[in-house]
Amino acid sequence: MENQKELAIDYFNRHQMSTECYITSDDRVFHREGMAQSFANTLDNKEVVKYSRESLTEEAEPVSEVEPMAGIEEVEQTEPVSEVEPVAGIEEVENPKSKKNKG
Repeated sequence: MENQKELAIDYFNRHQMSTECYITSDDRVFHREGMAQSFANTLDNKEVVKYSRESLTEEAEPVSEVEPMAGIEEVEQTEPVSEVEPVAGIEEVENPKSKKNKG
């Protein structure tokens, strides 16, 4: 059971928006109770334990800053392009749907 508590703490550290998780007797963690129950039905021990973030809050460790992946560099944000330049040699075609809307 102590191992499951550690698994739940790890789960909540990695899934900041989740408020509960479900752990089967073989220590698999699930987002949803139905999925945990379905999987537990395939096991000899069909027990599923529910953990809530609230009950583990004081025991959970804060999430540290995520380090950038090796080989990935930050890119500078650019302004969006407002108009698309036509490609040379391609004729512009009017959208037939826009004719219907013009009335």
